[in-house]
Amino acid sequence: MREVAVASRFGVSRTPVREALRRLEHDRLLVPSSRGLVVRGVDTDEVIQIYTVRILLEGEAASEAASARTQADLLRLESLLDRDRSLSDPPDATRAEANTEFHEAVWNATHNGVLQDLLQRLTIHLVRTPHSTLSAPGRWDEALDEHAGVLDAIRDRDPDAARERAAAHMTRAREIRLDLLRRHGVTSLR
Repeated sequence: MREVAVASRFGVSRTPVREALRRLEHDRLLVPSSRGLVVRGVDTDEVIQIYTVRILLEGEAASEAASARTQADLLRLESLLDRDRSLSDPPDATRAEANTEFHEAVWNATHNGVLQDLLQRLTIHLVRTPHSTLSAPGRWDEALDEHAGVLDAIRDRDPDAARERAAAHMTRAREIRLDLLRRHGVTSLR
């Protein structure tokens, strides 16, 4: 991608394109090459690193949510889980979006902007991986049960149980992600 070409293609000024490309480069989604900026690949080691950090941060978010949640936060989480359980064999895109909404509701219940920002940034990196872990057979229902366990701990204001359940949920997601990469023979997504 080149600034001038992108601006010309979409009929916009170069300034917003420059800013957008800088942001994508800052977020490590684009990298410089001899032909301009290109979409950055992801390798298996990086996927493992992202999940390792996400396991820690998701556990911390659930723990903080158990301590800091308001009644409004609890109602939001309950309503999202009820909605998700009512979906009948939703397409992968719907599953991924619903899953993200639930996780973001947990993050918001922490009332910790720094933690929310860090988790949001990690999520951006996983967008580049092929296939949702929720596409694995039986994973959607399993993930909803895990969400229910996290919600129960948050409802009960049990930070230790919330941390443990959220970390276990993300650990399982990492296992599935690695299995998906293995099955597709992926060692590098560059």
